[in-house]
Amino acid sequence: MASESANSLEGDPRRLAQVHAMGLRHLQIVHYIETPLGDLQTTQPRHNVMPALARQVLAECRRLGILVDLAHSAPAFVDAALDAGDAPLVWSHSWISRRGGRWDDRGYLARSLSPGQARKIAARGGVIGLWTVRVRSDSSYPLYSVGSYADEILRMAGLRHGHRRRGAGPGCCRATSSCGRWSTSSPGAACPGRRCRICASATTPAS
Repeated sequence: MASESANSLEGDPRRLAQVHAMGLRHLQIVHYIETPLGDLQTTQPRHNVMPALARQVLAECRRLGILVDLAHSAPAFVDAALDAGDAPLVWSHSWISRRGGRWDDRGYLARSLSPGQARKIAARGGVIGLWTVRVRSDSSYPLYSVGSYADEILRMAGLRHGHRRRGAGPGCCRATSSCGRWSTSSPGAACPGRRCRICASATTPAS
């Protein structure tokens, strides 16, 4: 089970044990609702650093075996999360732009990840999910075709493997740092071993 925000915790990391017992194994920390856990990509920063409460949540996720998803998190939060431990982290959905999004950009532009942070997530053994929203019509994207867009994103971010999957926009993609070349295999068929290893590693309770 996955949750697209940790708002249900209501600021209490102890509730993670309860939702873990119910089957939660994948937790996105923030979404579009302001939270004491950290800043969003799409609103003016209030915390500017990772709050102590968020550090407790990440530590408890590691202890229990819950995969942490950084999607929608502000850049400073992403860096702090990567510095806070050594567990693989994921960025489940958005895209990678040349400079990364800023909170006062338009919504889907603000949601973009910078190449530098994409490389950090991948170097940790994580996964980055790429969407193709407006890829054929918006010059903010490197190229206008789905396949070429994915190749250019991987090249720009220095990532070396990806595969297409269904998702936001036609031909949604997922990029990782695995060795190999771009695959056009059916959704879910490419790199299953890597995704399974990440999930197995992150969802194994810390000793």
